[in-house]
Amino acid sequence: MNKNRKGLLWGFVVPAIAVLLLALLPDKYIPQPTVTSTFGPEDTVTPTSTNTFFRARTIIEIPCRSGTGEKYELVTTLPQDKVVMVIGKDSEQADWLLVRWSTPPNPDCWIERKFVNSDDYYLAEIVPTPPEPTATTNPTLTTTSTTAVTVVFTPQRTFFATAQILSPAKGSTPQTDISSITSTSTVTPTHTPTRTATNTPTSTTTPTDTPSPSPTTPPPPPCSVPSAPSLNGDRNGRNVNLSWSSVLDATSYEVSRSENGGAFISIGTTSGTSMKDSIPNSTTYEYVVVAINSCGKSKDSNKVSITR
Repeated sequence: MNKNRKGLLWGFVVPAIAVLLLALLPDKYIPQPTVTSTFGPEDTVTPTSTNTFFRARTIIEIPCRSGTGEKYELVTTLPQDKVVMVIGKDSEQADWLLVRWSTPPNPDCWIERKFVNSDDYYLAEIVPTPPEPTATTNPTLTTTSTTAVTVVFTPQRTFFATAQILSPAKGSTPQTDISSITSTSTVTPTHTPTRTATNTPTSTTTPTDTPSPSPTTPPPPPCSVPSAPSLNGDRNGRNVNLSWSSVLDATSYEVSRSENGGAFISIGTTSGTSMKDSIPNSTTYEYVVVAINSCGKSKDSNKVSITR
């Protein structure tokens, strides 16, 4: 009986001592299980685009180019109030916006941000601007040949000269270099004007070869620039509505804008008598308009100040 009790006692004591020793030992002496992870095709993550597109409306008729500047090719001209999709910008300041104005295959093109009515440009993703177009060099001359030509200076003398005719590459202008005069000859005019008349009191002398008088070119009409228009403007929210009086003989009107007392900068030209603009918060815009015709520009109109 005592042996059985001692056996049971050792059966509890030995495991307890083993557990106590394992708890006291450092982790490096305790074997650690090895965990192996495998991933199947269903664990693959497909990245999604973070770009944000948004709509914008043109304030005036503006050019849309293949790059960010006037040196780039004109893709199309967008009319006033045209709704486009903005898909990118050139920098954080976003002076230029890349827009999709039509369905493919028409290409996307760049416009200046100041000509569209939208304050969401900061949402667009910055995209690389196209490289600047390279200047086309003049083609070089490829062949040279010598040809005798006749150069007439007066009705009485004809000069025979030897000239080099330079054959240009395709697309360039031919050039001629007269290198030497080889001979001259004198030519007698073959036509001499004659006059005949009868010797009677009633007769008149009528030349048989009367030179025709040269036609006189009438002087050009006087040219004058148009008078200055009268400008009006008001604000509806962030939208600015401008209108002005029609000026006689004016073919178009140019609107300029000054921001917070700065220099006036042209924001567009139109043949109508109204234009729309947008104004940011805490900003004062001043506007002027001039009338234009073939003789030049009028003086500035009255200034209109709009504050938001």
